[in-house]
Amino acid sequence: MATKQNNVLVWHYTTGFRAEKIFFCGFIHGATENVPKNEHPVVWFSMNQRFEPTAVKAKRVDGVITSMTLPEMIQHCQGLTRFGIIPRALLNGENLRKRACITNDEWVRLKKIGIKMHADPHDWYGSTESIDVSLCVFEVMNEFGRWERIKPAHWLHREEMARETVN
Repeated sequence: MATKQNNVLVWHYTTGFRAEKIFFCGFIHGATENVPKNEHPVVWFSMNQRFEPTAVKAKRVDGVITSMTLPEMIQHCQGLTRFGIIPRALLNGENLRKRACITNDEWVRLKKIGIKMHADPHDWYGSTESIDVSLCVFEVMNEFGRWERIKPAHWLHREEMARETVN
């Protein structure tokens, strides 16, 4: 008999801008920015069902870098989106660290940063392989801060559909 945990999805949180790029290439690729040469890029997912705190984007105000709020990300990043997948296809914890060749020191550093951002490193899952978006469900955060599951085609053509509604 399946448990509730087996039905829970893990989420790759991203912006609308990046989601468009993901759909057009068909895969979620691991981020390579700031990844040391000896490590493998990871496609990160989170068990956090609301939002993964480490997925926030930065902003610069008067020369000071701070984190955007969710409403700011919705406004300035073409919305918030997430791709969901069952976690059994992914790694977490020490298995993920080893597969990605992340040093112990770097793993401790990443976890400390995550905890400082109010994330739970136990929620983190990932893959060193690209993830086919056809294996994922897709959700968009609406104007009320709730996630809505939608068909990617509807979301990708949202502006075109809005124009048809107005005319």
